[in-house]
Amino acid sequence: MARRSAPSHTRARRVQNRLNEHNLKKNNKIALERCHPEASAYAECIQGRTFSMVYYCREIFNELNECLKLKCVHCRRRSSRPP
Repeated sequence: MARRSAPSHTRARRVQNRLNEHNLKKNNKIALERCHPEASAYAECIQGRTFSMVYYCREIFNELNECLKLKCVHCRRRSSRPP
């Protein structure tokens, strides 16, 4: 029995999804590199903490999150889209 190939539009959609995922990962990596000081501060803050990290490191986490929002090109594009 011969195997049917997927329609070309389905294949194209899969390829596009893979490209989008690759670009997202690349942009996230770049943003994390640009926010290295904030990421290091957060990693140091949460070291050795469990539940208390949520409360104790909240301000540092918010700083890291704001930095990532500013540096992540894809995130800016995504947030400007209408819901």
